Amino acid sequence: MERDGVWLKGEGKEEVDENREILEKAVSLYSDLLSKITELEMSDYHNICLTKMPFVTDKYFDEDWYETNIQNPLREIISKSTVIETEDGKVCFNEARFLDPKLKKEREKIWKFSSDLSKYVACKRHINKWAELIWKDCPIVDIDDLVADLQGKSNVAELINTLRLEENKVFTWLNKCIEFIYELGGQSYFNNNALLPNQTEECTFKKRKELSLDEIEDETIKEIALLLGYNYYEELLNTNIYFEDTHSTTTIQDVAVEISQLVKDDNEITDDRIIAIRKLTEWFEFNEEIGKTHFADLYRRKEKLFVDTIDDKENLYKVLKTKMPLSQLAEVANAIENDPEIINIIEQRRIEREEELERNEIGEKVERVLAEALKQHGFEVRKEIYGKDLVISISRNNTKYSLEVKSTINQSYVSMTPLQARTAVKETDNYALCVVHKNGTALTKEYVRKYSKFVIDIGERLIDKVQEVQEFESAKSEIANTNEEIDLFYENNLEYKFKISNTVWTQGISFWDFVNHIK
Repeated sequence: MERDGVWLKGEGKEEVDENREILEKAVSLYSDLLSKITELEMSDYHNICLTKMPFVTDKYFDEDWYETNIQNPLREIISKSTVIETEDGKVCFNEARFLDPKLKKEREKIWKFSSDLSKYVACKRHINKWAELIWKDCPIVDIDDLVADLQGKSNVAELINTLRLEENKVFTWLNKCIEFIYELGGQSYFNNNALLPNQTEECTFKKRKELSLDEIEDETIKEIALLLGYNYYEELLNTNIYFEDTHSTTTIQDVAVEISQLVKDDNEITDDRIIAIRKLTEWFEFNEEIGKTHFADLYRRKEKLFVDTIDDKENLYKVLKTKMPLSQLAEVANAIENDPEIINIIEQRRIEREEELERNEIGEKVERVLAEALKQHGFEVRKEIYGKDLVISISRNNTKYSLEVKSTINQSYVSMTPLQARTAVKETDNYALCVVHKNGTALTKEYVRKYSKFVIDIGERLIDKVQEVQEFESAKSEIANTNEEIDLFYENNLEYKFKISNTVWTQGISFWDFVNHIK
């Protein structure tokens, strides 16, 4: 017997009951089928997800029964199955979003932007199929959903993370999306939704009425306004966005008025205000005509404004009185700004210089007092410059004795220059190192006589070390002057001194023993 349909209408009829039972069993088998095939690497699941009402006459078809016992169970099974293929993989039907079936012309464009923003949109090749198969309870994507998705990102920084693109490509994408939304909905979408990024670091999305078109065309002026307390970056449309239907336009004249008022009203001297005024006066130097036109009052007072930012007038005058050209001072300031550690180096050098001057001053006084003490014992003493400090003339045998004088507060060691060491070695028998330990007591002849120590064999002690240095210098010269492509050079000439430990000079002879030694 041939059949062209299934009779499902008629309560109590044996054939109807039998047909209904077969369909209900088929639903159970369908559930098993979806469960198995969704675990496999298959595709195009939409081909077995048709759940619409059959097109049959009411004479044989009970629509209420079919909806309750067949259609709804089938849809529940599908909803819980991983049958939706996206561009990134498969997802469960009840997680997916589908293009609005009513959309025709705009469907693919909406899909493009929505799929970029959400991983739960069906893949492009299936959007038309699913548009025919979904039912009214399924979540759909239309222009309103696209706007909500975009606004949900809050700022361009979040959009970069979502799209996983470089910033310049994200702005290209965003411009196309904004253009598409405007074509479909016009100004209203931008009035009611935060879709346009501002110029803050995060590029926060704002509503159209909250943003103004940037015709300032000068970043420094906006930075100055920010330092003074007005943040134009919050209310200016990002310059990477091509959107002409803005709420308003901001020009440099608008900013000039605001800055002038902020400078006038704010009498509190803060670090930001100081930086702002200094940046503004510097900006005037390179934008004279614009400054005169838009900042007339501030421009006339620029020198006074600048000077008023300097609290330490005393040091300013010191700078102005220095003989160093301002260009060099500017280079120093710039170097310090780029490398603040230079300040510590300068301070260390200042301390070293003061200590050096103090040592020289004390040393000269020690030399003078020592010379006077020696003269009282009948010696002729004169000052020397190179390799020694004092030369003592001994009349009995018509000889001369050289003396290098050191004063120290630090008891651990004293130092001798290379020239002093070489001179000591050369004049071994007639050369001594004199060290006077300074303990804060006034330097008198009695103090020098009491606390002086004389190392009369310093030349002998230095012979080996001086020889090692000379050998090193010779080897260094040979290594560093080969005229090869890869050579060796020494910065600062590798300056050095000979360190004389306190174990040497504290064991030196006394003033009186030295006098007897040279007599």
